[in-house]
Amino acid sequence: HTHTHTQSKTRTRTMVQGELKKVVVGGHARADAEGGKQKSDDGMLDEGRGSSPDEGVGKDSASPQRSEVEELWRTTPVDGWAVASSDDSIFRGLYDDTIASVSREVERGRYTAVVEVGCGTGEIIGKVTGAVARYGVDINAAFIASCDSRFAADPHVSFHIADATALEQWWHSRCELEGKDSSAERVLVICTNNTINIMPAAIRSTVVRQMQLTAGKGGRCLITMWSGTHFATGVHGFYKLHPELCGEFDVEKDVDFERRRIVTPIGYESEWSLVDEVKVVMASYDVSMSVEEEGSEAANVIYEKGLGIYVWFESSAI
Repeated sequence: HTHTHTQSKTRTRTMVQGELKKVVVGGHARADAEGGKQKSDDGMLDEGRGSSPDEGVGKDSASPQRSEVEELWRTTPVDGWAVASSDDSIFRGLYDDTIASVSREVERGRYTAVVEVGCGTGEIIGKVTGAVARYGVDINAAFIASCDSRFAADPHVSFHIADATALEQWWHSRCELEGKDSSAERVLVICTNNTINIMPAAIRSTVVRQMQLTAGKGGRCLITMWSGTHFATGVHGFYKLHPELCGEFDVEKDVDFERRRIVTPIGYESEWSLVDEVKVVMASYDVSMSVEEEGSEAANVIYEKGLGIYVWFESSAI
């Protein structure tokens, strides 16, 4: 599953430079007697949400721009997003490196769980190794159903429809359902592959804050973005090749190379950040970062590798 890139996957993707928007699944929730989960009237899993579709949603949370972005990601077909992680994708190496990086962090033994915000097709959270519980959350019901089927044989991972701007509330409810004390959990919370920059700018700061609150004392967060250094490569080597994701577009009219931003006629938006920009944005969230090399032991660190920017930060940073 903001660095500002608004990719087409109806999910709660999250972060950098604004304040995050709320994604709420439509329909009234009802209890699922078998699994202790909740389902909305249209059958979508909706754990951790109240019976009212407006519960916990601010009056200003449903701006036209946000609604359009959410609808785009909520209705994106699985194949539309899967192209990003396909074997011939320019991002395949970044996916593999992210899986390896998160797995190494898990293997340090600090965490009781891993939660991915905007998990999409499950390519990251479904392949992370380590014997801890893993949870993928997204707003796209088709993505979640696909993940459930794809990773059904793995007892350590589960997938849920949830709101990134109310992640802490969802996590508390999830822990209650599983008989765990959420305050005792040390969670690694991740939001990968430019998901944060896909989200409306107005909700990104909220998503970052929710990630930190969910991580808890002793937890940590990771956000990965697509590096603006390689934006032109992304336009010609990815977007132009995959209209199933972002639609057809005119490079001259719909792409701003100076700002490293693309807005296509179907409403797909994405921005690619530079390291110095990410540092400034994180500072605006009261998270002080240092730019280091990969492998640094600093608590809050940013580094660039390949097509990606990695942003690691502690849960207690704000």
